[in-house]
Amino acid sequence: MKVIRKLTALLTILALLSTLWVPAAVSAEATEPQEESLFYFGRSALAKMNNGEALCYAYDQLVTGCEAISDYVDIYHRTHRINSDEAFIVWETVMNDHPEFFWLSDGMNLWGSDKQITAFAPYIYDGIAEERVALNARVQELTADLKGKSDYEKSLILHDRIVNAVTYRNNAYDQNVIGALLHGQAVCAGYSRAYQLLLQTVGIPSHVVTGYSLGQNHAWNLVQLDGDWYYTDVTWDDQTDTDGHIFYAYLNLPYAWMNLDHTAVSLAEYLPRSTATANNYHVKNGTVMETPDANVITALYRAGKTVRLY
Repeated sequence: MKVIRKLTALLTILALLSTLWVPAAVSAEATEPQEESLFYFGRSALAKMNNGEALCYAYDQLVTGCEAISDYVDIYHRTHRINSDEAFIVWETVMNDHPEFFWLSDGMNLWGSDKQITAFAPYIYDGIAEERVALNARVQELTADLKGKSDYEKSLILHDRIVNAVTYRNNAYDQNVIGALLHGQAVCAGYSRAYQLLLQTVGIPSHVVTGYSLGQNHAWNLVQLDGDWYYTDVTWDDQTDTDGHIFYAYLNLPYAWMNLDHTAVSLAEYLPRSTATANNYHVKNGTVMETPDANVITALYRAGKTVRLY
C-alpha cells in the first residue's frame, strides 16, 4: 500500500491559482446531519467553546468530506469564521472522534485566506476502498456476538479482544485501526482507535484522549457506559508480551484514578471529572481495597487475579 503525499504549494502560487481554479470541495452550504444514534464527545466539547457554532460547522464539514474521501474540504462559513489555530483543533477533534477515517494523517494543511479556509489531509492512501471492506469485515467478526450484552460486558470483551489481537509494535500503520485490526501491530494510538471503533460499532460512545503517561506521549479512551463516563487504557493493560496475562488496571476508571499517572492534553479542560465506579473492573470483582491487606492480595494472586492499589 503506497502513500501518496499531497504537496503543498507556496501561498503566493496558490493565491494566483485561486483566480483560475477552484478545488473540488464539499459544499459549504450543505452539511450531513450527525448520526443521531451515536454521541460524539469531541463535537460536544467544541460546542462549549468560544465560537462553538463555527467550530461545529467546520467539524461537520470535515466529517462529511472525510466520509466522501474528498481531497479538499471547505470549512469556511460566511457568518461563522474560524482561524487556522481553531481549524487544527477541529481537525484533531475529528480524528479523535472518528477512528474509521484511517487514511488520514495526524496533521492537516490549510489553504485559503481571510475569506476562505479549505483543509486537506497531507496523506491519502491507495486502496482505501479495499481496506474499508476488509476493516468492516474484521469489525463485524469481533462484534457480531455481543447483541444483548450489557455495556460493561461489551467493554470487557472488546478490551480483551483488542489485547489478544494486537501486539505493541511500530509499523507503517501503527497509529490507526488498520495497523491494529488488519495487521495486528500498533502503538497506543492504534490500540485506542481500534477499541474506540469496536465500541462505537456496538453503540457505545468513545473518544480518544491524547496526552502523557509514564513519561511518554500516549493515547487512551474515554468511554460512556450506562450513562456515566469512564477512562480505559487498553495499551497499558496489554501485558501479554511479558507475562502472558491481560491486566485490568485501566479498565473503566473514574477520572481521579486515571489521572494518577495519565495527563490529558487534547480537550483536557472539557473532559468529564467522572466519579462513577460501578463499571470499574476491580469494583465489579471486589478487588478494590482502601488500605493494603497482604492476606487479601496473596489470595487474589493465587486465584489468578490482577491487583492494583489506588
